[in-house]
Amino acid sequence: MTPANTSLGDPSSRVPPEVVTGRVRSGHNTTALVRRLHHGEIAVINHADIDRETAQALAGQRVAAVINAADSITGRYPHEGPLALVERGIPLIDGVGEEIFARLHDGLRIAIVGNHVLVGDERVATGRRQTPATVRARMEVAERGLDDQIGLFAVGALEYLRDQDVSLTQLSDMPDLQLSLRGRQVLVVASGLDDQDDLAVLRGSGYIQEQRPFVIGVDTGADVLLDQGVSPDLVIGELTDVSDEALQAADLIIAHGHGAEEPDGMARLAISEVEHHRLSFDGSSMDAAMLLAQERGADLIVAVGSHPSLDDFLGQDRALIATRMVTRLRVGHILVDARGVSRIYRREVRKRDLLLLVSAAIFTLIVVFIVSEPLRLIVRGFRLTF
Repeated sequence: MTPANTSLGDPSSRVPPEVVTGRVRSGHNTTALVRRLHHGEIAVINHADIDRETAQALAGQRVAAVINAADSITGRYPHEGPLALVERGIPLIDGVGEEIFARLHDGLRIAIVGNHVLVGDERVATGRRQTPATVRARMEVAERGLDDQIGLFAVGALEYLRDQDVSLTQLSDMPDLQLSLRGRQVLVVASGLDDQDDLAVLRGSGYIQEQRPFVIGVDTGADVLLDQGVSPDLVIGELTDVSDEALQAADLIIAHGHGAEEPDGMARLAISEVEHHRLSFDGSSMDAAMLLAQERGADLIVAVGSHPSLDDFLGQDRALIATRMVTRLRVGHILVDARGVSRIYRREVRKRDLLLLVSAAIFTLIVVFIVSEPLRLIVRGFRLTF
């Protein structure tokens, strides 16, 4: 089973164990895989340049080890995710190749011995076992080349904006929804590594109950909302993985596609005869949701499941980089992260509200006294006595 020193604690006092055993849990989509992981399992992923949030999510599931088909840190930019894993004593095996997914299936018990992955006595893969020293060395290389990467990122985004005959600042193909959000706040929820926690904290602060924002679920973010007891007003995305319950709960549904491509979920919607609209937009569904809210007059956009950082931008292709960058420039004056809202929004009893409550109670007592004959008789008795 999992060695004792894979648990969390003081990272400076541990050396990764030589042998680790556990059952496999694999997936190409790390975000989706994290939701299926159980304590003590070995996560098999295909994730180049692991960011810190992904590493924290894997560590939070207390995995026995992580086997990565790709390189956890390529040296293009200094991600802190791999260091967060190995410093917690979680073995990290890199570069085993995508064929690992054909050789391992969920639930299969395997062993990691040094750099090798074994099923029984058979070696099925070999990679590079990372340590704090090897990760830091790659981070130093990446730090030296970071300026170049940022330059390439900016140039690539600008070239895309110049070369493509598309509008990245407005939703020109938006269907007529007869929807006005003027004077309202909008909560946009996408599926992310911390989406459930962020939404739970937001609910606990009293924000959703008191502000009653217009709620948009981006793809499976609609199911995240339902899990927290919140029904989406609108669901937007490719809609291939959204549950039927989430689609039925929404008042509006928008199937998002790119260019002339038919959205992946259109066939499903046609079969189910669910009323829906179609949107063609070259950016992500999250970007489309934010632009929609801004164009319809929203006073404030609160985002859950989207924590853009330099790592997020550098890791995307040119089209997504351009749309994400321009979208945030366009809506930045009304965009706030859910974590920030939960920190500044607190349910407090104001003095004015307390005074109104006391006044209402006194008024109620007076009314009861006026209409109650027994109470008047008691008062008359006291007056005669004294």
